[in-house]
Amino acid sequence: MILGVTGRAGVGKSFLCHHLPNERFDLIELDLVGHEVLIDPSVKMQLKAHFGDSIFQNNDIDRHVLGQLVFSNKERLSQLNAIVHPMIYQRVMAQLRPNNRHTLLIGALIDEIGLSDVCDRLIGIDAPIDLIRQFASDPDRIDLIHRNQRNVNAYSQSVSHSFMNRFDDSSIESWASFVTEII
Repeated sequence: MILGVTGRAGVGKSFLCHHLPNERFDLIELDLVGHEVLIDPSVKMQLKAHFGDSIFQNNDIDRHVLGQLVFSNKERLSQLNAIVHPMIYQRVMAQLRPNNRHTLLIGALIDEIGLSDVCDRLIGIDAPIDLIRQFASDPDRIDLIHRNQRNVNAYSQSVSHSFMNRFDDSSIESWASFVTEII
């Protein structure tokens, strides 16, 4: 079974999924796949053509600089997504394989990348904004990203199950039970 785990940036999707028994689940994190895509030479060339040299540091894409550039401008964000989303989709599809384990596909942009159709179930995670900001390594960046993401209501309408993360031990325990009931 493929479970999609989605929600706004900073709600603890990866954190919760990494607390599940790893012998039962394969994890595919869209953020990590996206980071891999950004080192692909053809992607670098396309991004350089669209966004210029300022996004590079030592021939590598500076994700912080790129993020500031695209998250402040919806047109630029659309250009970035048009370049990287198809490659993320291809890489995820190549990683999906039938076996006796369940797969958790983790990412805020499952729907936008076109991966919701490969999920047997789609779980939306949310968290109170004060806790998101408290646990975020860069709260200002979270605010910037949230301005360009779907809102809470849009996420909740696209999922079959919803979970509220409180960033505590009881959330971790509840999450494990929640996922077990779904599978």
